[in-house]
Amino acid sequence: MNALNITPPKWKNEQVRIAPLSLSQSNLTQKVFLKVTQYGAKSKVPLNVFGVLARLDKLFPNYLFFMKSILFKGNISRVDKELIVLRVAWKLECSYEWKHHTHFAAELGIKNQIVESITLDHSELWDDKLTTLINSVDALLTDKTLNNTQFQQLKKYFNDDQIVEFCMLVGHYVMVAMTINTCGVQPE
Repeated sequence: MNALNITPPKWKNEQVRIAPLSLSQSNLTQKVFLKVTQYGAKSKVPLNVFGVLARLDKLFPNYLFFMKSILFKGNISRVDKELIVLRVAWKLECSYEWKHHTHFAAELGIKNQIVESITLDHSELWDDKLTTLINSVDALLTDKTLNNTQFQQLKKYFNDDQIVEFCMLVGHYVMVAMTINTCGVQPE
């Protein structure tokens, strides 16, 4: 994937406030799951976000199971999930999520122009489905719900199970972006 042709917003997580746990600071469970996430991400170093989330201690393995499930399983396609997560990351000015999910988007074959367009309020590149996804994410971020018209529009593309998953996906990445931005998690 070539460099994206976008002007990033003033990202919110500009300085570290809570440092990731190092392996030497971690208990056995944290060490194991930090290594598992590093291996799963094919990274040479532990990912900073998981080093911070490891501070959940006993909750950390349960969180990882949920995160993996919401992102890699379920009834919404991976392409749609990445477009949804990118919109959340952009709107919440979360550079860490933006960086990692643009990488996932490239791996899935999502074109740079589409990724770049996620930063806009409207784009001629969007088909009706992508317009619906973007507008639905924005509505959840702004109003914390979909009005009847927005709900019916989303229902054209998603069944009831997928709508529940959509809300949980958006909510999960809002939670993660707020944590990243508050703690100042820096991209590797």
